[in-house]
Amino acid sequence: VNKLRAVVVTAMEETVALLSMEDGSITWKWKNTVPSNVFTPILDPFDPTSIYVGLRENAMVRLSLATGKELGRLSVGAGVWGVPLVLEARVIVAVTAATSVYSFDKQKLIGSASLGANDDSKGSAKDTAVVLKEADAQWVYDIMPGVRHWKPRVPSWIFCTPILWQPPAQTTTTKSTDSSSSATATCASPLVIFGANDGKIRAVALDTGKLVWTTATSGKITSGIEQAVVNGVAYLFYATENGGVGAVSPCDGAVVWKLSGLPATTEAALQLDVTASGSSPLLVFGDSLGGVRWINPVDGAIVSHIK
Repeated sequence: VNKLRAVVVTAMEETVALLSMEDGSITWKWKNTVPSNVFTPILDPFDPTSIYVGLRENAMVRLSLATGKELGRLSVGAGVWGVPLVLEARVIVAVTAATSVYSFDKQKLIGSASLGANDDSKGSAKDTAVVLKEADAQWVYDIMPGVRHWKPRVPSWIFCTPILWQPPAQTTTTKSTDSSSSATATCASPLVIFGANDGKIRAVALDTGKLVWTTATSGKITSGIEQAVVNGVAYLFYATENGGVGAVSPCDGAVVWKLSGLPATTEAALQLDVTASGSSPLLVFGDSLGGVRWINPVDGAIVSHIK
């Protein structure tokens, strides 16, 4: 958090802390009321006074950046192991073991605009915090509706952080007849897009949660999906645990290109390298063996490789 010259960190022993970037001193520390691992925090891009953190067990919390006080909580029956998608008017979370994506009204989670604004208490969950449950969701998309026990859901768990795709003006999308993708609607409205352990990328309508398209890949998708517009064409880029990398159209999920047989990419981080040689950006990612590759985002050709 640059303005505060501080960084928010999480630890597996149920704590979130704000550390000074100057000397590493702890400004505040929050700990959950019950044992639960905590995951990567995210600063609200529309309200930089609060952060959101997913928990392993049944919840996600909203904390005051200044004090660490718990201001709001989602209690959704299973943990939020990825990073929440925080938008201007809603918060969207992938509930990992429930194989479901939820959309909540952000204002309901925030509650009173003055809640915690002048509060100087630190690091504890108070009874003034807003608590939302599953019934408060605007919509829920469930990969496995009707399946109640967690064990059959494991192959479809969602670790991938959802992303928002909005159709930009003057942008085209590629088309494909690849049988691994199936579109049920044209791309005219914003979409929430995410991957899952079952190797599929799904897009649901932002407003309704209705499934728009599904595309199958070669393996589990546990790292994030990246989006970009290159030369006026929109792409989604993904990596799989079994060494697959590819691009699909955000409009309908049509496969643009795909590679397989690369080293495992369990922790792959896909991003566009805009400093690459020439005027066109390159897709860069690392693999679990320490290698780094630069790929042409348009056709998937490997341009450079560092082992």
